[in-house]
Amino acid sequence: MSSPLFVQTFDKTTLLFSDWLDENIQDERKTKNIHRNGSTVYLKEQKTGFGMNVRIENVGQGLSIINFEQMGKVTTYFKGRGKVKGEEWKRGFNNRCDFLVLEETDDEYIAYLIELKNKVPDQHAASQLRWSAPYLKYILEVYLEHSLMECPEKKLNMKFFMVGTSYSGLVNKGGMKRQTARMFEKWDVGTRLDMYYRLYTAGHRFEFSEFREVAHA
Repeated sequence: MSSPLFVQTFDKTTLLFSDWLDENIQDERKTKNIHRNGSTVYLKEQKTGFGMNVRIENVGQGLSIINFEQMGKVTTYFKGRGKVKGEEWKRGFNNRCDFLVLEETDDEYIAYLIELKNKVPDQHAASQLRWSAPYLKYILEVYLEHSLMECPEKKLNMKFFMVGTSYSGLVNKGGMKRQTARMFEKWDVGTRLDMYYRLYTAGHRFEFSEFREVAHA
């Protein structure tokens, strides 16, 4: 008598997107420029003449935190489409933001896409945030295919943030000084995506609830 055919099954009540990410995303993506100490998370960005180490408090243990930017040589089908001089801008469709924080509830996946910049708001940051969205959707589709979930009931909501150390000339016309905003401000950049920006100064810290409270479509 032949042995029964083995059929692989998945328990859709326990196979969560956040757990799947932790198991399948490269370890470097979970550690590079990311440090977690209990419920406190530090996101780091270091470039020539510019550095940030953003502290976010009360981040739940169930949230996935991923370095989302390009690291090393990445094979891609797309040509660069940047309109501004500089190698960083030539990535075009291949732009991605610095970090992804993924929160999962019973009803939805909530993605917090975060870009750290010297000055905000920033046109290049907007491009990085914009083109991060298709990459995230791709990762979600890979997960759904692997999990054999053809008709997912959960909705994907994405929030787009820029965090900087000073305001750019886009909001500081005429050299007028501004006080540090106490909450994220919406930036109208003529895109269908709602993007928000805020300053992070020395000694300051964010509560993760401040990211949660920003409205999303």
